[in-house]
Amino acid sequence: PQMYSVIAARVTNKMLDQTTEIYEKPMPPKLYVMQIKKAGAAHIPDGFYHSRQVTREIIEGSKAFTLVNVREDADITVSRLNVKDVPGDVLQYKMVLSDKGGNEVGSWMESIRQVQNDDRSWW
Repeated sequence: PQMYSVIAARVTNKMLDQTTEIYEKPMPPKLYVMQIKKAGAAHIPDGFYHSRQVTREIIEGSKAFTLVNVREDADITVSRLNVKDVPGDVLQYKMVLSDKGGNEVGSWMESIRQVQNDDRSWW
């Protein structure tokens, strides 16, 4: 799960850095984080669902948005979170922010590659 924590944290922090005009208001907007979706290869290392938890924890800790558990209660939605395995043992994590009308507000993506050493670690 550590590799998912790394890329989820990178993407979430980028999103927070680049959306200050959305959340710097007297009342933080309500945000819903959708379930993560796996795209691409049939098998990726275990633990990819951990990235949604990391994303939620970072957003909650930032106090920039008010997290909600029901999509209909949200002003903004984090959707299409993808962990995708692409050729060369690279994991990608993509986050798309959408408003209530389904219009894309922004998107962010990070990748992490498996290093070519004896232990095949990810960093």
